[in-house]
Amino acid sequence: LAKDLTGFEQARFSLFDGEAQCSMGAAGVDDSYEVGARTERTKWNVCSYVLLDTEPMIVEDFYQDPDWIEHPYVKSGGAPHSYAGFPVVNRDNYALGTLCLFNTEVKKISVEQENLIKRITKNIAHLLDLQVEQRSLTAEKIVRASDALSNEIGSATLQDFKTLLLLE
Repeated sequence: LAKDLTGFEQARFSLFDGEAQCSMGAAGVDDSYEVGARTERTKWNVCSYVLLDTEPMIVEDFYQDPDWIEHPYVKSGGAPHSYAGFPVVNRDNYALGTLCLFNTEVKKISVEQENLIKRITKNIAHLLDLQVEQRSLTAEKIVRASDALSNEIGSATLQDFKTLLLLE
């Protein structure tokens, strides 16, 4: 959707932890892109810098931007010209990941497009929050069921517990 809204050639969504970036999905990429691939976070990982702010990082032309002129991909000519990176920030104000757009030619992003992509990243963050909440609720229910089973039947086995969980 972000790719289609902006006309950028590629869009990639990644989650981050302290050491790595994990590719979660993309549009407009070649066959070498792998969902679930983890790459080390280095000083040259452009998307890592998006996590440092709540506002997007827009680079109209890497080859003209003094902050990125020393990037190895810029020096080798392998970098895209235009880039737009949007942080995915959850309700607890943690930057969980990025939605990044790439274009081989110089391309501008309008204020309207920027606002639409911000809405997309808010929705992504909301879905991630819901998934975490659902997993937590499920874990709590399993613990309560385990406690109830062991209180009612002191000799209950793990197989008894599995049977209880699989009841529909």
